[in-house]
Amino acid sequence: MEKVKKESLIKYAVLGSFCILTLVLALLRAPFWDEAHAWMISKSFNLFDLIFHIEKYDGHLFIWHGLIMPFAKFDFFYPYPMYILNWIFCVFALVVFWNKAPFSVLEKSLITFSYPFVWYFGIVARCYSIGILFLFLILSFWKERLKRPYLISLLIILLANTSAMALVGAFSLGLIFLFDLIKERDYKKNVYSILILGFGAISVIVQLWGANYPDMASKKTVFQDILTSFFFLYDFESDKNIFYITNKISAVLIFLLCFLSPLYFIKTKRALFFIISSFFS
Repeated sequence: MEKVKKESLIKYAVLGSFCILTLVLALLRAPFWDEAHAWMISKSFNLFDLIFHIEKYDGHLFIWHGLIMPFAKFDFFYPYPMYILNWIFCVFALVVFWNKAPFSVLEKSLITFSYPFVWYFGIVARCYSIGILFLFLILSFWKERLKRPYLISLLIILLANTSAMALVGAFSLGLIFLFDLIKERDYKKNVYSILILGFGAISVIVQLWGANYPDMASKKTVFQDILTSFFFLYDFESDKNIFYITNKISAVLIFLLCFLSPLYFIKTKRALFFIISSFFS
């Protein structure tokens, strides 16, 4: 009983600290160009244009743009609605994670304050934290997927429509789930779940059909793009650097974090898989 109470107190302390830290840091910064880009797309186009004409050039899918559209259309306190929406999705994702993930309190605490959650999902207002929320919800109900096929199907297509990166995971989960539905051979029960998955696949194809990315023609290699993400705003083709020395120190620290922190999880394969995959999400 005391152990449960202690773990509960730790959970609330960690989540509370995370909420305060990320919200304050998010609200005190200026928007990045890609955040402003998403806001301007939502402001300039309607939902029909997004789905049928715009998303294939943006490279992501419509849910995030649709969510910030009501605020963007009226220039409502830009960029704070975008920050707060993203922060809410990240916090809900962590609540699901803390309540459902089969990890120890220490492992959950370390993952909560890892680079992806503190920065990439908690502070940067993009379409990724909502994808993490849908992913965690899917995993929470995964053992009951054949008992709740409609819910799982809906969550998978929602995940697929959050970002191009989430689409990869949604595609894999969708194939596994579809195989399980077919293997069960209860077609009368599962036909609607299969139709929901089919509708989700069609919606993705409609949005991304004819996608064309000019950046692919650039001289940068994939390796350079990965390094660019680690070194923040480092320009490999110029000596000018936005952060200069501070940026280089940050780069070293991030590399150490990325390649040394998995050593802690080496004996816990599930946590190791999660922490490594999060670096490339």
